[in-house]
Amino acid sequence: MYICKCMDLFKKTSQRFTRDNPRDRRKEFSKEKEKKKKEKKMVILQFQTSIINSSKEYKESKEETIQVI
Repeated sequence: MYICKCMDLFKKTSQRFTRDNPRDRRKEFSKEKEKKKKEKKMVILQFQTSIINSSKEYKESKEETIQVI
């Protein structure tokens, strides 16, 4: 009797873990993927803004030198 209860419990827990774990892994993987995408977008945006800012500064400095000359 006791052994049967233990086996039933074991089966239930093992089923639960085998069913839930892959889903959890997929969810975690997709979350990590989304985070990486967001980080990449942020880095790209920062790079673009730095390029834009540097080009503006260059234009401004060029205009200033032209005005001085």
